[in-house]
This record gives sequence, structure tokens and C-alpha cells, in this order.
Amino acid sequence: MAHYSAGNYKEATERLKDNIILGDSSYTTCYYLGMSLYASQLYYEAVTWLEKAYNQNNSDTNIYLLYYYGTALSWTYNRKRGIEVLAEGVEIIEKMNEMLFDFDRSFGDAYMRSGSFVKAVEYYSSAYKRDSQAHSLLYNIGYCYDLNKDYKNAINYFERFLKTAPEGWDADMEDLADGEAGKPSTTDRLYRYVALRLEKLREELFFQNNK
Repeated sequence: MAHYSAGNYKEATERLKDNIILGDSSYTTCYYLGMSLYASQLYYEAVTWLEKAYNQNNSDTNIYLLYYYGTALSWTYNRKRGIEVLAEGVEIIEKMNEMLFDFDRSFGDAYMRSGSFVKAVEYYSSAYKRDSQAHSLLYNIGYCYDLNKDYKNAINYFERFLKTAPEGWDADMEDLADGEAGKPSTTDRLYRYVALRLEKLREELFFQNNK
């Protein structure tokens, strides 16, 4: 594998073929032999070894294997199979992207609870880019800006969050004690809390700008 990593694909191919002769037909050997042949544009031969690696790859999903195996197939006689393998790779990547949303949101929660509000905003923003229907993230971002005393950005995100309120939501805020930072327990209270908090934030921003 040292030859492969160094880009010496001819030497890597020879060494790996020697390993095959000696009885080593492991996933790793088949994979790197196929990759070395692919890099040398020997696609028909590459398909043979990448297919062997693919058939052994039951538990560990290697996106690169799917990409190069599928692409090698598309350069040979079996383009239909190449498309199928490439589609497998795309499906896995899409699932990974869904998981990245969850990771981003959890990172944001962890950083917010630890008081690292700038990092929390970074991850909440990343999560929101992945799923723009997750409107509660707008609240989370505004909440972090609020706690960090960045009132201008807090107002911006709270206003954006309010625009996502369902039609006919109850704006009666009598049961909210004040507008201090805090997270109500229900979605309805959350919208009403934000509406009330915005009034105080605008006052805070006014005084902040006139110090």
C-alpha cells in the first residue's frame, strides 16, 4: 500500500499481484489492486478486483469503492451495472447527509449548554442549511445571540422565527411572566415568548447603540 499511497501504481500492482499469488485475497489486497489498476486506466482488469472487494464489503461501506467500481464498470461492457453501483453510493451519501443534520444540531446543543455561543450558532446554522424546514433552529440561533448580547442578530433571527408561526397562532402573552432569556416548554409559548422578548431586545439594542 506504500507504493499506492506514493502514486507508484505500476509497482503497487506488481506487489499486490504477488500477494494474490501467495494466497492473500483479502478485501484490502483486492481493493488496492483494483484501485491501482484503475489509476493505470486498466479498467477491465480493475473491475475484476474491485468486484471481489465489493463482494467482501458486507459490513463496512466504502464510498470510494462504490465510486471507483461503478465508474470502472461504466468504462467497460457493463454500464448498466455501473449505474446501479453508483446509485448505491448516492443513496449512502444522502443518508449520511441526513445524519449530518442530526450531528450539527447536537453539536449546537452541546456548545450552547457549555456557553460557547459562537460555535453553537455555527452548528445550528449548518443544520438549518441542511433542513430549512427545521424552524426551531432559527429560535436556537437567535437565543444564542441573545445570550451573547448580540442583540442585532438576535432580533434578526427571532423575527425570522416569528414569520414561521402557524396562521392563527395565539399571540396572547398574559401567562408569560417576563421577557428574560429562557425557553418555554411548548411551541405556542415559544412563539409568544419570542414576540415579547423582541420588545425588550429592541430596547436593549437602542440603549446599546446610544452608550
